Amino acid sequence: MILKRLELEYVTFETYATIKDPLQLAEQAKEDQLHQMESWLLPQILAHYGRWRIVATEGQVDIKETLKLNMQDNPWEIGLWRVCAKMSRGSLVKSQSKPESAPYSRLTPLILAGVKQYQDIPYLAWPKESINLVVDDLMAEAMCAEYEPFSKEELLEAREFGLTTKSGAKQGEQKSALSTWKLTGLQQLRVGELPVLAQTMLCQVWVAHPSLRTKYMILDPKSWDTMPEPLIDSEVLETVPKKQTTKKSAASEKFAEDDNKLPWEL
Repeated sequence: MILKRLELEYVTFETYATIKDPLQLAEQAKEDQLHQMESWLLPQILAHYGRWRIVATEGQVDIKETLKLNMQDNPWEIGLWRVCAKMSRGSLVKSQSKPESAPYSRLTPLILAGVKQYQDIPYLAWPKESINLVVDDLMAEAMCAEYEPFSKEELLEAREFGLTTKSGAKQGEQKSALSTWKLTGLQQLRVGELPVLAQTMLCQVWVAHPSLRTKYMILDPKSWDTMPEPLIDSEVLETVPKKQTTKKSAASEKFAEDDNKLPWEL
């Protein structure tokens, strides 16, 4: 994509307005090389959503009406919404666990973060019932997770076991807590019943690690605006490898028929 200027308004997001399949969104983003723009594009996206007009009743955001008010009949806005709320974040942010990119990783809900940063509207003002309209499916599952509280010991056990390589030449070795986005092999633990990103948040791995997390991430599935205490008081910080393995979730997420409709039409 050749741009006249490095400004959000010159990115042709209208191209994405009619693309409903997450796989096709990722393919278009790759063709446009959106991830090459992240250093200037992501801060401008947050500022853009910070200017949105919010429809609220008794302190709760009316998500459908807010989307309708700000997006209706505007292909550029609809395309940007698809990129930020429906596309795999790895197609927009190249290496999410790098310190400079972590603030825009999948745990940061871009639309909500822009509104919070510029209008001081907390995440908990956005109702769970329709949160899936403004964040991707895996994030929505994590944000709506229901569970009884975990002890610190339970989370540390799950963290250690989930980072342990289970087979192969490296069996028994610990994977990097900073670059591992998903814990594995937790089926027999209570933590293993949680949605994948809820496990990541609570066990403080990947970008939820205390050395990478930022105030606009969601780090507690039950208290979206809370910064949890570190599970480990002091931990030798690892150097993040140059090559990151980040799951392209668009390839595995189910494409539902309802995705053909815009949020206010559901």
